[in-house]
Parts: sequence; structure tokens; C-alpha cells
Amino acid sequence: MGQNYASFHIIAENTKETLKQVEQYFSNDTTSNNKGNIRESLSESIYDESINNKFSLLHYLQDLFENTPKLMLINNKFISVYDESYSLENIETEGINLSKYLETPVIGTGNFDDDVFSILLFQKGKIITRYTIGEGLEENKFRQCNMDLDVFKKVTNLSVEKLDTLLKEEDIYDIEDGFSELYNIALDLTYDDLASFENKFKKLKETNSYSIFELLVTS
Repeated sequence: MGQNYASFHIIAENTKETLKQVEQYFSNDTTSNNKGNIRESLSESIYDESINNKFSLLHYLQDLFENTPKLMLINNKFISVYDESYSLENIETEGINLSKYLETPVIGTGNFDDDVFSILLFQKGKIITRYTIGEGLEENKFRQCNMDLDVFKKVTNLSVEKLDTLLKEEDIYDIEDGFSELYNIALDLTYDDLASFENKFKKLKETNSYSIFELLVTS
């Protein structure tokens, strides 16, 4: 089985103000606030005799909600957000909700089992344009999409000259790595990755919900 991840990259011309909005959003994240209600519903279902191995199921589902804190990385004009719970299967919902709260556009990226790669552009609670490619599209119920580069450039104010050529590649790995290098953003990042290169990152803040780091070295 291949890699599975998704992440968000918020364009932040005013990093301080945008970060403030991002922090406020995740502090009020309804997903976290609803965990107690979900657990309560699951606990009630344990008395339903139609469910086998009820205790095991309940324990497993509860573990799914105990995610590591979100990781935020400030990198030049981007604020990237990583969470082990993000995936290509929930990136649309997560991105729409996040972009409703922010004044700046949000780029979402994700990989599903090394068979599907996707780039989505969100703004004000809507998916503006998207790009999805891969050999596993039909098998995993994804739909191939082509990026509207004119819209992407207009909304993000990012250069698309090299992106146009990149998105014509057929290999997912080439596109994934190329997109990361083009805009100097890590598409998949964990706390373990930061530990391996601790001299390149500075921790700015840590809460129960998230940690914020700043990239110090870009070369």
C-alpha cells in the first residue's frame, strides 16, 4: 500500500494576520468539539445486538479521533497545515470549511495510495479549480480533472509558467515532487520530519490542538 496524505497551503501575504485567523479557526474547530457527541453515540450503539465485537469496534473508532496535534509551518508566503486525519477522501470538506474562515485562498494537496494525486484551490468556501490524475481514479471512485491555470494564477497570484508543463507529466511522483519544488512547500510533513532537521525549524507556539513552526533555512 502506498502513501496517503493531504495538506493545506494557505497563501499569506500578511503572515501575522492570516496566522491569527488560522489559529482562531482551529481553536474553534467543530470537528474537535463534536468528538464528545460522536463518542456518546458510539457508546449507545454498544447495546445494539446487531453489532458484533461491540467493545472492539468502539475502542477502534475512538482511537481514530485521538489524532496528533495539527502541525503548522510558516514558509515565506505560505502557512501549511498538516494533520494525520487529512486525506483525499475528506480534503474537500476540510478545505471548504477552512476557506470560509479565511480571507486568502487555500491550496489543498493529497495523495491516495500512490495511485491518485490531486491539487485543489479553495476560496471563500468554494472549490475554484482542481487537478486530479492517477491510475487508480476509477478503482477508488475519483474523477480526473484538469486545472484551469488562468483561474489558478488569478486567484493565487502565483506563476503558472512551469506549472503548465508540469501538469502535463504522466507520472504522479514527477508531478508531486515538481509541485513541491516549484512553490517550495512540503506536501507531506510530520513531527518526525521536523525532528530530523531541527536546525531548519523554529517552534513558535504549541497548544493541545496544534504546534506552529517557522522554516529558517530554504536552501
